[in-house]
Amino acid sequence: MDNWSAPRGVGVVLIVAALAMGAATAFSGAIKDPVGVVLIGVGSLILLYLGTSVLVLRPRLKADDAGVTYRGAFGRKVFPWDGLEVKRTSTRHWGRESVLLELTRGDDLLFLGRWELGEAPTVVAQRLEELRPQP
Repeated sequence: MDNWSAPRGVGVVLIVAALAMGAATAFSGAIKDPVGVVLIGVGSLILLYLGTSVLVLRPRLKADDAGVTYRGAFGRKVFPWDGLEVKRTSTRHWGRESVLLELTRGDDLLFLGRWELGEAPTVVAQRLEELRPQP
């Protein structure tokens, strides 16, 4: 069984940044604008959510004999090996290439990037093809 997740350190850094940003806003009094306080509060909550999801939703992607399982904020999604297509999708925008792992089975479609996997999507795609049971 192989699994992939973002490093735990990323979640810790996001939570610390959210707490620091919220505390700086609440206690410094540097921002007198109510709209600015709300925007910084919303930003702090988003960072807190992202950090918590990195720490709680582990492993994000898991492969075993039964297939590939994705764990997201709204539950798990299981992709059995039969009929599962594993592709590496690449797009170029503003001179920068983005690579995603694409899992497709019937009407189910899932895109995962380096952020969710903690490793290059190309490497994960190769490993998934190695793990796929041969008929």
